[in-house]
Amino acid sequence: MSETRKLAAILVADVVGYSRLTGTDEERTLARLRGLRSDLIDPAMAAHHGRIVKRTGDGAIIEFRSVVDAVRCAIEVQTGLADRNAGVAPVKRIEFRAGIHVGDVVEESDGDLMGDGVNIAARLEGLCEAAGICLSEDVIPHSGYGVGGGYDSSRYGGRQVWSWSMTVTRGLSTFVCARSCGLTGNSIHRI
Repeated sequence: MSETRKLAAILVADVVGYSRLTGTDEERTLARLRGLRSDLIDPAMAAHHGRIVKRTGDGAIIEFRSVVDAVRCAIEVQTGLADRNAGVAPVKRIEFRAGIHVGDVVEESDGDLMGDGVNIAARLEGLCEAAGICLSEDVIPHSGYGVGGGYDSSRYGGRQVWSWSMTVTRGLSTFVCARSCGLTGNSIHRI
């Protein structure tokens, strides 16, 4: 089997509380998720030049050639979800969390991606809160956004991985709250 190494921006996302949502009303949840994919997620991915590597039922692994495109896509999707969730009871909302990392990946001949670049993005996604976007330290200088605030340090493969977390909310303006994953302290940045 042929493989190629390359540098890529990887976005890993999944639905928060998916088992609870499908356990309560599977048919409605699946219909809403399909609608979100066709009306919001897939168009945002296409607009920002993303490629679906793998769908995982309630989530996906998406590859971008540009960190800026990966971050903009995540913000567009999270903002769109915030708009669609307005007025929906919290227990019925479909909310995603996303991790983004840029790093070395191995592309298999079938297009699947593996390696640290994917694993770190998946780990960051797991650190996120609902409606959050967690960025690795490697993403920040290339993202186009001056995200400040605190750091979170976690271990992956015996090395430190620093990250920032953002939560997208809607109001009169769009704000990104840059907050360290799981730690106190935050700052707000207009984008």
